[in-house]
Amino acid sequence: MAEMTQIKEESYQLKRAKGKLERLKKEFAQVDEQLNAHYKITNGQPMNDKRNGASWFKKKDRIEERGFRLLDEIKQQEERIEKLEDREENKALGLNRQGNGLEMSVANIPRIEEEIEKFKRGESRYTKTTIKRYEMELVKLKEMAKKAEQKLTAGAQKLVDDGLLRQWKKKPTIYFVTDRNFKKLALELNSEGKFEESSVYRYRATTDEAKAYVQKLLSMQKEINGGVTVG
Repeated sequence: MAEMTQIKEESYQLKRAKGKLERLKKEFAQVDEQLNAHYKITNGQPMNDKRNGASWFKKKDRIEERGFRLLDEIKQQEERIEKLEDREENKALGLNRQGNGLEMSVANIPRIEEEIEKFKRGESRYTKTTIKRYEMELVKLKEMAKKAEQKLTAGAQKLVDDGLLRQWKKKPTIYFVTDRNFKKLALELNSEGKFEESSVYRYRATTDEAKAYVQKLLSMQKEINGGVTVG
């Protein structure tokens, strides 16, 4: 992988994952102390007392089982953190999550343009086919960036202000519905500053309930609009 770029600030997700790892390690340290204290009960001698031996071994097994479970959780959490760090490194380099290509987002337009210029100079590691795809995506992203700069109509702004829609930073003309009953349902901002049904099929309403909700939002937008736009 390319040399790591300085990441100014870790994401909330990574910070949270590291915090969980620290909690798991502290919990394991407590279990380890508990196990050591339990062994000291025998003064280093075999537990042969028929009255207390069984309960001693039973408790020892419980403590050890908890310790093994925590070790497994720690390992899984360390692997998760490694993946998150790779993802953030890729993001800092303008790459997608997998690190095998550039991220296609409005914010990454300068990086895409830079890579296209590198290809023209014979310095890019990407193939001609990939660069051609990037050029096509770049046109779409620039159109999207231009649309995103449009002032929203009063009705569109009201939907955002009321928390019914949330802008997608990666592709800022896409606004996802915030109602958790609808997953990946979005409206799209057009060049007039109004919301309409998404041109991307996977973000369009497919169920009767979702279709009804989209129409409700569009109707709310229409009722509020009076040709007035807001900044």
